[in-house]
Amino acid sequence: MGNNSDVKEQRESIAEIEKHEIKLPFPSVRYSTPDEIIDVKSKPRNDVKVEEKPLITKLEHFIKKKEIPKPTFHNEIENVIIEELEILSETSENDEESESFVDIKKEIKLVHLYGAPSSGKTTFALQSAIEILPRKTYYIVTSHYTALIKRIKQMIVDERWKDQGDIKQCFFPIQIQSLDELVTQLEKIKKLDASEIGLIVIDHLTDYVRGEVHKEENREKLRQILETLYLICDEKKCKSLLLNGFSFKDSAPAEDLVESFCDMTLLLEKDGINSELILNDEMILPYFIDNSGVKNLHINIYFQN
Repeated sequence: MGNNSDVKEQRESIAEIEKHEIKLPFPSVRYSTPDEIIDVKSKPRNDVKVEEKPLITKLEHFIKKKEIPKPTFHNEIENVIIEELEILSETSENDEESESFVDIKKEIKLVHLYGAPSSGKTTFALQSAIEILPRKTYYIVTSHYTALIKRIKQMIVDERWKDQGDIKQCFFPIQIQSLDELVTQLEKIKKLDASEIGLIVIDHLTDYVRGEVHKEENREKLRQILETLYLICDEKKCKSLLLNGFSFKDSAPAEDLVESFCDMTLLLEKDGINSELILNDEMILPYFIDNSGVKNLHINIYFQN
């Protein structure tokens, strides 16, 4: 009987504990909450007087001690994003206000300016022409004559250039359809007086030989054009900007040939909203373009007297 009485008391003690037991939530949201949480309970001893204390959960414990973390996780992320955007905005505004300059020295004749589509090559060339006024500029274009005219009109009517006079009178766009026509136009320019030429822009130099630059016939024509341009710039004391695109592995078409004649190389890189000019594979300058042209970066062209 004594043994049965002990067993009964033990069962009643266990039942009393289970009655007050409160199940805690399962700790991971990645898994469904189980119906029961398995807990290994120690067997109560009769010789130990169990002090009757109300059982509380861990959650209640934290509430009483006021240690529950506030749900500010998303707010913190939002604040960090806002701070980063403010810093980025301030940086962009400062970059736009500060101006950088790339000097094209007197002894430099040919400048190779290349980059991906929409990186700003034509805008750089047009702005360089405007900023060397009152010298006149001959602009020789290959395949996008209409787009060039629209861009010129868009820029010159901007408030930024209101003090430059009638800029249109200083642009001479010439449309060509082949490298042979380009050779012909260069022969005409050779006959002009030096005072009439400020900047010769070829846009784009390799348009009509894309994919066939390797052919010796095309390379010979390009070599002839580059030699003629160099002699014109040397005789007329002017400059020439050779605009070029991208080809395999972000290099310029006929890069080896063009670089052998050019005194300076400018690479325009654009990644989303970020645009950078890379000078001689080293110096990197950010730039910003709007309807008026390049906002914070200028190409300073110096001429021989």
